[in-house]
Amino acid sequence: MTPQKPATSQRSLRRLIWIVVFAIILIIFSYGWTVTDIDLSVPQQPQRQINVGNALRELLSPNVFTQEYDVTVSTTTFTIGCPDDFTQPEVTPVDEPYIVVEPACADANELVTVKGYNFAGDQLARLNWIDNSGERRIRQVVGRDEDNFITADDGTFSVQIEVPRIRASIGQTHTIEAQGRVPAGAPEVSETTGLVLEKMLETIFLALIATTVSILPAAILSFFAAYNLMRNVRTPMGNLLVSIALLPFGFLLGAALLGALGRLTLTIGAGGETTTAALSGLIGIASVASARSLRTNETNGTAPMSHWQS
Repeated sequence: MTPQKPATSQRSLRRLIWIVVFAIILIIFSYGWTVTDIDLSVPQQPQRQINVGNALRELLSPNVFTQEYDVTVSTTTFTIGCPDDFTQPEVTPVDEPYIVVEPACADANELVTVKGYNFAGDQLARLNWIDNSGERRIRQVVGRDEDNFITADDGTFSVQIEVPRIRASIGQTHTIEAQGRVPAGAPEVSETTGLVLEKMLETIFLALIATTVSILPAAILSFFAAYNLMRNVRTPMGNLLVSIALLPFGFLLGAALLGALGRLTLTIGAGGETTTAALSGLIGIASVASARSLRTNETNGTAPMSHWQS
């Protein structure tokens, strides 16, 4: 008694099913690409690049220690746009920290000079821009990549900042705030560090338990693996060497085919009617050919073999 090979009609039917499944998957991905309206140029926008850089900077410089600060705050007003009747306000020197903006009015994207007096020497300082709604924006000092700067030994500073562009803000009076920070007390381990250490210990003990539980199954599987390795290898050495030699070519060919398929999918998702029609035509031709092959094989198929042979 000899086992029968799969009929040709079954192979044709299987091929037709694969073609239909591939077409359905391609249509689903194309529709999803169109509906989600993916724009790969959006992540390349300058503001988004700045946001990504700030996020990476915060990620790569964790707050291992924390420290309390005594904060000194001083504010002054600033007018967006310079009306014809605008006059520079006079500032009377006082003993407390205060700031002066020159000029006290300017248009968006222009540079203004902020001068501070009576602050503590060699302390961290920061400038904030507060609009009429109360929203606070940190303004970086021109020539620095960080938000903070250091005051002089005598507690003064003179820096330049750029006037932000805020919609419908012409003629409005905003507030510029200067913050001075002086460390108070010794540094302490931050809450983030404690949380990281806790999760590290949790991960270590999870790995220990997983390793202990997996020893018995691993020992059993190792015996089966050793048994399989001890079997005679029936693959000819020549075929094995040829397979290894052709592996890089197969990789390059697969990468090229996948790249072409990806570009085709993007074209369909972007609304390429010509490409969509051509693909539909190819799928239809393949389906008709497979169905015709199926009917031909069923019509001209040989009679089933007898279970008994003389």
